[in-house]
Amino acid sequence: MKKFWLLLFSALIPFISFSLPKLSPYAKVSLITVAPGQELYSSFGHSAIWIKDDSNYIDKIYNYGTFDFETPGFYSKFVRGKLLYMLSVSRSDYMFYGAEQEQRSVIEQQLNMTLSQKQKLYNFLETNYLPENRFYKYDFFYDNCSSRLRDAFKTAMGDSLQFKNIVFKDQSFRQLIDPYLVNKQFQDLGMDLGLGAPADRIATPSQYMFLPDHLMNAIGNATVLSDSGKTAFVAKNNVLFKANPPEDQGAPVTPAMVFAALLLIGGFSTFITWKKRPETFTMDGILFLILGLFGLLLLFLWFGTDHKVTVHNWNIIWAFPTHIIAAILLFKKKRSVTTGYYFLLNGIVVLIFTACISVLPQEINMAVIPFLLLIIIRSFTLYYKITKRINYYPL
Repeated sequence: MKKFWLLLFSALIPFISFSLPKLSPYAKVSLITVAPGQELYSSFGHSAIWIKDDSNYIDKIYNYGTFDFETPGFYSKFVRGKLLYMLSVSRSDYMFYGAEQEQRSVIEQQLNMTLSQKQKLYNFLETNYLPENRFYKYDFFYDNCSSRLRDAFKTAMGDSLQFKNIVFKDQSFRQLIDPYLVNKQFQDLGMDLGLGAPADRIATPSQYMFLPDHLMNAIGNATVLSDSGKTAFVAKNNVLFKANPPEDQGAPVTPAMVFAALLLIGGFSTFITWKKRPETFTMDGILFLILGLFGLLLLFLWFGTDHKVTVHNWNIIWAFPTHIIAAILLFKKKRSVTTGYYFLLNGIVVLIFTACISVLPQEINMAVIPFLLLIIIRSFTLYYKITKRINYYPL
């Protein structure tokens, strides 16, 4: 019986799509923008489309930023970039209540659309909400809950919708998200380390709208062409909820402070132990083991996932996976001269990388510079002590 009803429903879908209610002349279409929140997942804000037509008892929020926690292999798919997001539909009061609970302001832009354009947008969203259409491959920069709304408006409005007044500042995707992470420097560092060179491509005016704030500004400056001339796309702005979030002062400790402290400790330790003849290099082994494991993570993000912006990551130059093998050799009492020359080569490579950091095709977070200097110091120190100061066995 389940198969029968499923087949029957599938056969009726084409007819159901044509039986959508006709919006009344009083129907209202709005872009809803929710301000950024305190948590990392909400740091960039959120966008949704609100269609309200009291004559037809329609009050729907269309939200492309949802996913199902019950998806089999949820965490594995999320990490590998294979998790499907979906369009969800809810009542407006549910969304507004959630925003109030999280103390996130809500702004409504009531749009200037003809009845036929509203109907076309409504039909498009309802068709997208069908079970076979609602899921999509999420991409943070190129296909997300904000850019999907941009495309929906273009579908409904056609060439009559003009975005020519977008303020374009030749910024990369990485530069566009940086202002949202000013008080989240550890999260900013994590994203900078994980994102590769594609994140430093200059975004086009249309691509700016992957961020809800930029979509809101673009919509606010857009115009609509009609037989009667050019009019503003936004008919009315409303602040539906004004939040009073606690002022975020940021963490008292920053990544730059942590790496600077490690550099001072490592540099001081190198100075006071320079004349000693160590049998083991335990701390160095731990350092390079961590670097090697991080390099494996970068390789996984590069080759083992569907994420488009974690490829071609230049950070792998100083976090190379072969450091794992070098770290294991450091834990041994005797080492070959090859091990020493490995660290000499590594020191030279990281030194060149650091010297050229401002001209690389990928923007590197400046907080890691003290850490890079520590790697350079310890690499040259290991080369000297392994090949000059202690016994080693030839290759």
